[in-house]
Amino acid sequence: MSELSPTSPQSLPAEHHILGSLTTSIFVLDNALAIQYVNQAGETLARLSRQRIINLRPEAVFDSGEVIRKVCLRAAEVMGPVEVRELSAVPLADPGSSLDIDVTCVPLDDGGFVLEIRNIANRLRIKRDNEIASRSTVSRTIIRQLAHEIKNPLGGLRGAAQLLSRRLPRPDLTEYTDVIIHEADRLATLVDSMLGPNRPTHRNAINLHRVLDHVMKLVETEAPPGVQLIRDYDPSLPRLLLDEDQLTQAVLNLMRNSLQAVGEHGTICLRSRIETGFTIGEFRYSMVARIDVEDSGPGVPDELRDQIFFPLVTGRTGGTGLGLALAQDLVNRHGGVIKYRNNEFTCFSIYLPLDSDEPEL
Repeated sequence: MSELSPTSPQSLPAEHHILGSLTTSIFVLDNALAIQYVNQAGETLARLSRQRIINLRPEAVFDSGEVIRKVCLRAAEVMGPVEVRELSAVPLADPGSSLDIDVTCVPLDDGGFVLEIRNIANRLRIKRDNEIASRSTVSRTIIRQLAHEIKNPLGGLRGAAQLLSRRLPRPDLTEYTDVIIHEADRLATLVDSMLGPNRPTHRNAINLHRVLDHVMKLVETEAPPGVQLIRDYDPSLPRLLLDEDQLTQAVLNLMRNSLQAVGEHGTICLRSRIETGFTIGEFRYSMVARIDVEDSGPGVPDELRDQIFFPLVTGRTGGTGLGLALAQDLVNRHGGVIKYRNNEFTCFSIYLPLDSDEPEL
């Protein structure tokens, strides 16, 4: 492929006011691939004003501009649209940010190109959320089937140990059957926690902060003296339709994870907020309630970040990997979701739709 000779494209002045109102980023390039027009969405995407963008080439605007240049040259060869999907790009004017974009280049009849760039962050997030939800559902089904298969022989093992202890000739020998019974009971408890709550969700209008205060009191009795517990509530939160016991268990699991993460010294903050314009799965809500469990611990290992809500996945020695999976399941039952992020602090956030809010498709 060879570079095209510079010529001025026949711009589209009559349509510029229409292009300017689009939320999709539009760049009009001349035959030398220099930008001659950009709409407002394009300025926002590039983190540059129109005056600074004009006459720049894509590679001077985005770190992946070389890929965009090749797309344009290919479009010139085939004399038709060429698209590249799910391209990662960084605006050179803002190196700290990252974009996921689809790029389409369409050659103009009179020379030059129209470059359409769509930010697909929301689409990819929904795709990832759906994949995680689907994989979690499959994992929970497998775990429940496995747990059922384990519980049956455990019951027989425990019963046999009890019968054996009654027939032993010396009382001191029951020490060994007691170990069998104790371990069988421990495994049965673990299996029950793998199965999670079997009862349906019963929702009532409750004060969310009453639940959070109850959890905080439980955690205060377990926290070492060197751990600081902070409440940070938004008093404007309305009452929510929730299953109080299930939400209590979900928040308690997150708080106990934070306790284990910070060890003997650290800070844990339990926070509530209202967040606007939030998408859960394929539904967008004008407002959701957000519960943050934020701690000063080391965070989740990078290799586990995409798997932490799956059963039996844990980065902690001696952990079962069930706490987060169960918490996610309980929150999912309320139409909500738990998300993880780690900037300066480790934070698990529960998002719950407000009762009065109707989801948008």
